[in-house]
Amino acid sequence: MNYTEGEWIHKEDGVIMAGDYQVACVYPKDREANAHLIAAAPDCYEALKMVRKVITDSDQWWIDCPDKGGFDTDIIDKAIAKAESVQ
Repeated sequence: MNYTEGEWIHKEDGVIMAGDYQVACVYPKDREANAHLIAAAPDCYEALKMVRKVITDSDQWWIDCPDKGGFDTDIIDKAIAKAESVQ
């Protein structure tokens, strides 16, 4: 999946920047919270992919349990699919 690379930074005016590129603009309602969430999206996406890989590739005993050791792999897979527009 391709997305704007680099660190996404939330500016005070609700603009999300990746370097010199404007990724998004958040409107006043809940601006601060939404802007932080959007700015964290690339890091969250990459982290989820790493977690899913660890769960999939794990040879730990708990990974074969029906509940995958407490990991909700369905919600992880749904979040990754949503980010990749594969729903």
